[in-house]
Amino acid sequence: VFSYPVYIRIQAIIHHIAPLRQLFSALEGPKRLWYNEASLFGGAPMLNLSIIIPVYNVEKYLPACLDSVIYPELDGYEVIIVNDGSTDSSPAIAAAYTARNPALFRLITTENCGLGHARNTGLEAARGEYVQFLDSDDRLAENAVPEMLEALREGFDIGIYDCVTVNEAGLRYGYNSGCSQEGCFTLREYPELLF
Repeated sequence: VFSYPVYIRIQAIIHHIAPLRQLFSALEGPKRLWYNEASLFGGAPMLNLSIIIPVYNVEKYLPACLDSVIYPELDGYEVIIVNDGSTDSSPAIAAAYTARNPALFRLITTENCGLGHARNTGLEAARGEYVQFLDSDDRLAENAVPEMLEALREGFDIGIYDCVTVNEAGLRYGYNSGCSQEGCFTLREYPELLF
């Protein structure tokens, strides 16, 4: 039993649109698919990675989040910021980053419809072969984007990684393992990783 929209609840890099299409076509009921083949395979060149950042009233955290994905020396990835009807200064912050880095950032503004809708909106606009969801009150570790782009060259379907929890002062107070399995394995062996 699935409710829609469905989205992966783990921080993951997702590869290959065709297997996702097969997964969703096997489900019954109304479907709100994550991808739009026209936007993925249309006139724009295919990128390796699309980082999708849904934003709703996170002015305090948004600059650190956006700073964590900027690597001017790298190409092959994009950052899609989906403003989900924020009423604080988050839209202005996102617009400023987009103006300073127009080749990297794209800003989409929607009315407030929630996280699932914002993620789906980002997926519809994504041009990357892989997708990374990043919550706007989180940030990636230093060098995470270069490491992800390097890992993508190895052809993995999904990337799962650990999470370090920090307080407002940036001090570490928690650690969550992203996956209990170590090493390489297939989704055929562990399909529950998708749900």
